[in-house]
Amino acid sequence: MLVNEGQIPLYLQIKNNLKSQITSGFYSSGAKIPTEPELGEIFQVSRVTVRKAIAELVAEGYLVKKQGKGTFVNHKRVERKMSFVMGFEASCRENGMLPSSSILQIEVKSPSKEVADKLGITTLDRVIYIQRKRCADGVPIFLENNYFEYERFSFLVDSDLRGSLYDLCSKNEIYPKKLGQGSTLEIVTADSRLSGIMNVSVGTPFFYADIVIQEEDGTPVHVGHQLYLGEYYKFDM
Repeated sequence: MLVNEGQIPLYLQIKNNLKSQITSGFYSSGAKIPTEPELGEIFQVSRVTVRKAIAELVAEGYLVKKQGKGTFVNHKRVERKMSFVMGFEASCRENGMLPSSSILQIEVKSPSKEVADKLGITTLDRVIYIQRKRCADGVPIFLENNYFEYERFSFLVDSDLRGSLYDLCSKNEIYPKKLGQGSTLEIVTADSRLSGIMNVSVGTPFFYADIVIQEEDGTPVHVGHQLYLGEYYKFDM
């Protein structure tokens, strides 16, 4: 209930009320909130007053407006430091999110020249290709495409790949430590294939990372062609 005494502006009372409902979980991450006219009815105020409250919550990152769809509670974001190697599970937990994975493909095959060069092998050698869909709080946010040299990482073929690959590497005394030179990050948009896998609309923005992960001495661990759902990620360069 709003207090119309003039000491606390009505828009600020609405803002604080909505913020409390968001932080308490009444409106969960990604949930659509009532429209401005509906909120005006709920709080018995004008749309102008509601609009000002919503605008401040958008500016502070609590809400996000989607054209033609409405206003939604903003997602938690996974913050990643490009200079520091951290697995998906660890980065999710650090950001208060529950990680999960599904394995889409695992295949032993010949590498492309680009992958072979980055791994320091030839196209006559074999690699293990692992594609996984990674979820945070049940939402697909990361499509992982990794290439490991078969000779050195054959233990992965018979391992449970639903968890951390880096933990499996560490158990075999291989320690991913740094991002190799030549790794790049760019913005792409989802085509029909990617949109189907990740359950998003065609044209949805993704970060595409073409990376090489290395051990401390520069020995390649894997090549990654990674796709991160843009609205869920923030990269610290």
